[in-house]
Amino acid sequence: MMIREYVLTWNTEMAFALLEDMRRRDIEPTLNCFCVLATACTLDSDAGRSSKRLSDLIACMKSWGCAPDKRFFVATLKGYHWSGQHSMFDGLLQRLRAHGLGSDAMLGKVAMMNA
Repeated sequence: MMIREYVLTWNTEMAFALLEDMRRRDIEPTLNCFCVLATACTLDSDAGRSSKRLSDLIACMKSWGCAPDKRFFVATLKGYHWSGQHSMFDGLLQRLRAHGLGSDAMLGKVAMMNA
């Protein structure tokens, strides 16, 4: 998947440009695509821009009939960890736990990354 390759090389602008191209062509992104893009959102060192981009991505997901799930939030947490945004990581993990989503083994492994 090209979007994944762009994100892995921290070329987030191209990843989002490809998403926009998919939308113009009415090509439905997969949930995996949205998870990869969630990571891309968090790689931006500007927390305000990162949060807006993540909100826009969730709105885009909903327009396609998808909703963020545990895999989406794990991808978001990993991105915050990789980009060094530890306060964002901790804040999201705290919110997930408050909503009862933090007890899963998958989230537990990611939580240990930032410990």
